Amino acid sequence: SFCTLLVPRMPEFEGACWPPGVDGTECFPAYHRRLRPAGDAVSEAAASPAVAVDVVVPPGTAEEPHTHGSPSFMMVDSPTAITVTLVDANGATKEVFRRPEGCSAPAATANFEVMDPEPLHFVTILQPDRALRATRIEFCDKPASSDAGALPDVA
Repeated sequence: SFCTLLVPRMPEFEGACWPPGVDGTECFPAYHRRLRPAGDAVSEAAASPAVAVDVVVPPGTAEEPHTHGSPSFMMVDSPTAITVTLVDANGATKEVFRRPEGCSAPAATANFEVMDPEPLHFVTILQPDRALRATRIEFCDKPASSDAGALPDVA
């Protein structure tokens, strides 16, 4: 049987909410940890055209509601049973995706998705014994410098 391993593009949601100050990568490092090359300073990372993020949501937990303001590419290393819930400006919620328990991928299957910016939402891990683990590449709208396309020196 086929099961969806990644969240499809967020559906249009009449109450989509984009409050300031709740970007997942900026505000919730417990679940969204920026990855930097060795010796990369924070200021250099801010100038990069893309940011790599290690996403880990522990078993049986839910993230804090947050947004992702940039388009991204996401690869799920460890799929698990989840729900994705959108939150509107009044705090009302709407579940928009559910991956049931028992849905897993063969090791050779690529589990990736190009994702649009995401309004206020949270992911709940339904399985008490399996975390969600993913790598997310967030693309900045504009490079901060004219040579932003150059590859950084990695020690």
